[in-house]
Amino acid sequence: MMHFVADAHIIKDGKIFLIKHKKLGGWLAPGGHVDEGETPDATAIREAKEETGLDIMLLGEVDSAADEPTVKMLTTPTYLRLDTVDDDHYHINLIFVAVPVGGEVKLKMDEVGDGKWFSREDLDGPEVGENIRRLGKKSIDLAEKMCKV
Repeated sequence: MMHFVADAHIIKDGKIFLIKHKKLGGWLAPGGHVDEGETPDATAIREAKEETGLDIMLLGEVDSAADEPTVKMLTTPTYLRLDTVDDDHYHINLIFVAVPVGGEVKLKMDEVGDGKWFSREDLDGPEVGENIRRLGKKSIDLAEKMCKV
């Protein structure tokens, strides 16, 4: 079974916001399944708002000039990853780098046990998985280059 999911690497002041997911454990970027009729970029924005309370703007490229009546260009994800959930359950994860543009941190407590901003140094802690550590640092660097956050 293969599902599409989308995550948001939310960057502010040289830090990334991660959540401690109750069901999955560990520190993760906010995100979730792409719902029927929803685009991955819309999923990342929705999940960030639902899980963190933050309104975000995605930093990926979109060529809206190429839109046509039957074609809509979507925001390009920064990373594309295949996650193995179980022996026959996989997630195709579209990961977007984003910055907060409004809202305030208000965690969705039924799914999220905690949430906090991690600096590059904080990402080196033992509680952060290697993939989150590596991509988190890359996302911080990318956001700093793109918009001086």
